[in-house]
Amino acid sequence: MAKHQKHTRLSRPRGGKYHPQEWTLIGAPCSVIAECVAQISKALRGRLSLGYIDADHQSSESQSALAAQITDQIDQRLLMTNQAADPWHVRPMLSHLDAVLVNGNHFAGAAQIVFMDPKKKESLQRKLDRITDLRYVVVENNEDDIHDYFFKILERFPEAQMIKRCEMEKLASLIYADYQSRVAPLYGLVLTGGRSERMGTDKAQLVYHQKDQASHVFEQCQQFCKRVFYSHAGSDHRENGIADSFLGLGPMGGILSAFREYPDSAWLVVSCDLPLLDEETIDLLVRARDPSKFATAFMNTDTGFAEPLVTIWEPRSYSRILQFVSAGYSCPRKVLINSDIEQVHLADQSKIFNANTPEDMAFAKTKLSAKGRNS
Repeated sequence: MAKHQKHTRLSRPRGGKYHPQEWTLIGAPCSVIAECVAQISKALRGRLSLGYIDADHQSSESQSALAAQITDQIDQRLLMTNQAADPWHVRPMLSHLDAVLVNGNHFAGAAQIVFMDPKKKESLQRKLDRITDLRYVVVENNEDDIHDYFFKILERFPEAQMIKRCEMEKLASLIYADYQSRVAPLYGLVLTGGRSERMGTDKAQLVYHQKDQASHVFEQCQQFCKRVFYSHAGSDHRENGIADSFLGLGPMGGILSAFREYPDSAWLVVSCDLPLLDEETIDLLVRARDPSKFATAFMNTDTGFAEPLVTIWEPRSYSRILQFVSAGYSCPRKVLINSDIEQVHLADQSKIFNANTPEDMAFAKTKLSAKGRNS
């Protein structure tokens, strides 16, 4: 008899407790860690948007009766809350950041950077269970500074690199390289699940390029993506399909269903009703991709808004889209309008022409026929 599965098994995003890209500094006084964080963030300014998680055990001089307060300052926003800094509360708040640094003296986190500071030798020894993914060891001069008990830890992590305390810029460069190595792979998602009510027939089965449009778009995406899938409502039995598990949400449901299966991938989402879209246009979008944004999208000058159905959605947009669904919105364009995205401008807007009616289909075929005659 098969073992009973009480809860649906979901694919969990990778990463640390507070962010997918997380490094934890531990083993030095908090003042030293704060100074190193300042040096690292300065070295990475303009390349990474960093956050820092720390603790201050000094009691506030004024105890407010408010549970939370947001202050809009000239160049930043200040949020004060009495909510505990647990991952379930903090992680959604930091989704817009590229990476997070954590003070490991107070909080356990991923990808540890361990300092061999004599002032914290005994304290570190009590926290060895927090060292689960040792990346770097920071010494003052050389390996003679390594604590005697720590050599056993090093045996478990032979690839851990040694950095001198005076080499914070080097450490920043290593962190950046580590970050880049973990940028999400690009997967493709061909949206085929529309009802095609205005067209009167399944738009995925229309032929503009010697084969049905769904297959044509699939092959286009294969040139740019590590893997490609068809998004469908459940009745389609194509191979490489992802059935909608968020029902009744249209394209938004297809995007969420793809993230549910592969939450650590970025998704090049292309609708099958863009018959004039060509490889050069997709290449323009892929080359403009900015993983530090929620998405990379073409700006549609006809509507004045971003075009959501030929867009690269980054993993951080998964929770962002769910926020909009929980607020009662099922329009992916609404997400793009209200999120930090990379905007790409097209010289020829017809490339993202949306064919939704028989008249649209006839127009697209005329354009393609004219292009064939002129090529």
